[in-house]
Amino acid sequence: MRIKESLLFSLQGYVTGAFFGGKNWIYPLQFSPEANRIRGGIPVCFPFGGNTRDVDGMYGLGHILERHGPFRHTPAEVRENEELKITFKQSYNFTTEHISKRIIGISQEYRILRDGFEQNIQISFDSNPYIKKFPCNLGLHPYFWCKNGNIGAKVVVDQAIYEVVAATTIKPLRGNGSDTHVCDIDRELQSVTILIPGNGTVTMQISGFSQLLIWTDSENYLCVEPVETHWKHFNSEKGSFIEKGELKKYSCWYVFQPE
Repeated sequence: MRIKESLLFSLQGYVTGAFFGGKNWIYPLQFSPEANRIRGGIPVCFPFGGNTRDVDGMYGLGHILERHGPFRHTPAEVRENEELKITFKQSYNFTTEHISKRIIGISQEYRILRDGFEQNIQISFDSNPYIKKFPCNLGLHPYFWCKNGNIGAKVVVDQAIYEVVAATTIKPLRGNGSDTHVCDIDRELQSVTILIPGNGTVTMQISGFSQLLIWTDSENYLCVEPVETHWKHFNSEKGSFIEKGELKKYSCWYVFQPE
């Protein structure tokens, strides 16, 4: 699926290519069945990233979800497909100890802009008599393509600067914290700038997220991930939740400036 030759989507409704300024800025999908992992694209992670295990029965799920949550693996329904806009709808049935019923729905809207695109997400929590709240630590996981290698790439957040000094090592040049792949911000994020050597600059205007993860395990890309809750709180009561009948909204505006 495409919009005006600028955005390429998977069948699950997430971006797998962003073509602006004559370049594809997003690392293409790479599957590794041996390692049971997927790399590339801009997956939407929900209820949070990584593997989700209901260890204490806290959520009443009783099983392990797919890596980064079900929406990366659930086919999406196209609701609108216009020249500069596309909307996807998805739902998921979580099996609880009491009942199997759809309780989570997601809507994604993408709009093409002059030098990039806007991504708007809504998460809804359906009525369920047995589950009063559900974990909602939603995150975006963009893999920005570093075609000349990621060494020297920088991420600027307010006055903090983080630089990739080796293929899998990120160093804070100006900023606090000893965990070099996590940028902790205790308020709503607004703007992040990524400088990619030999490629150009990506600016992310963000709403609905309060934390940022900066991560890579390969010289081929750099992941700059806005998330709703600190990653240490993903699977705990300190994380973020969505209440029954609540609707949560998130947005990210990507602007690409080639060198």
